[in-house]
Amino acid sequence: MSDLVFRRLIGPDSLPEALAEADLPRAYAWPATPTVRVNFLASLDGSVVGADGLSGSLGNEADHAVFFALRRSCDAIVVGAGTARAEGYGPPPAGALLILVSRSGRIPEQLAGHPSVILATGEAGARRARAGVPMGAERIWTFGEDEVRAGAVRDRLVGEGRTRILHEGGPRLLADWLAAGCVDEFCLTRVPRLLGGGRGLLPEPVGDLRLRPELLLETGGTLLGRWILLRQD
Repeated sequence: MSDLVFRRLIGPDSLPEALAEADLPRAYAWPATPTVRVNFLASLDGSVVGADGLSGSLGNEADHAVFFALRRSCDAIVVGAGTARAEGYGPPPAGALLILVSRSGRIPEQLAGHPSVILATGEAGARRARAGVPMGAERIWTFGEDEVRAGAVRDRLVGEGRTRILHEGGPRLLADWLAAGCVDEFCLTRVPRLLGGGRGLLPEPVGDLRLRPELLLETGGTLLGRWILLRQD
């Protein structure tokens, strides 16, 4: 554990006003009901990538602490296969599944042989995957002919007892899940940097979604928040 100290700006009184890294699992505790929780990182001007075009270069010690706390506590991580490839993803933490969403059926070769990595794709993508990297049929989840609907992936995970679902993007996949109403919580870290360049959080409209702040922490100028999406009847 690090020597980081997080100031609680918004949050329940049951949390201390100054939190150590060891307190993060309590601050980011999962609800008892099935939950899709997004975790994203951005600069103050909204860029989701650093100067090298990757999100990892935006991260700092505070972001890493929350990133790993969320990963250690989830049942499944959902991410676009292109994002996993670009960011150099490795296997998921013990006990979790890594769900790679891909219309094309392409999967990073370094992940293809891992038993906890699942490819979520359509029929066309599944055919390409079976002809390419070595993956057993049980690790290729097929949804429709081409599109991979957010609700279908979520329902499959919940049906298999994976109720704490962590969504890590990229931005286009995130927009799809938000527009489909498949996100329950939104965690966003803002690092005190300005990048410019227009690489924003959401590349497509998602409707006028409303959120309620649940938690806001600060350390070294970095803001770390958790919001609950409000369902509109």
